[in-house]
Amino acid sequence: MKSLIWKLRNWIGFHNDGSALQRVYDKYVGYVNSAVTASPDVGGLTRFLLSDSLVILVFLDAAGAHLPPAEGLDRAEIAAKFDAEVEQVIKRVGEEALPLAGALTTFADALVHTLVVKRGILSIEQDIIEIPSRLRAAKRAVDVGRYGPET
Repeated sequence: MKSLIWKLRNWIGFHNDGSALQRVYDKYVGYVNSAVTASPDVGGLTRFLLSDSLVILVFLDAAGAHLPPAEGLDRAEIAAKFDAEVEQVIKRVGEEALPLAGALTTFADALVHTLVVKRGILSIEQDIIEIPSRLRAAKRAVDVGRYGPET
């Protein structure tokens, strides 16, 4: 079984595999077809909605999602299955990608520290960065949306 990182690199990234895109399109054609909508703002189709939907479906498929048929998403129980599957995928992706991100951060820290010391820069300065109130309010709103008002 290939890792998510491998799939993203080889199916979506620099080595895009057209057959993988075709397979995902064929599998989830109902999701992609329902993504085509009209926009009064631009007098036609909305910007890249079709391709955006396909890319999101490729990501979900690479992460191992098993989505219900798009035709039933207007029913509460099918929509709940869809939401639950996406939540499971997000959890699996986090379990795979976050340790890798942590390891890369540790490596980058060690590399930068080595380069700084090698150049003779031996002092470290610390400072406090003030996060603007509008940005803090936006984060709170996102947290409430994700986790409820208790956050």
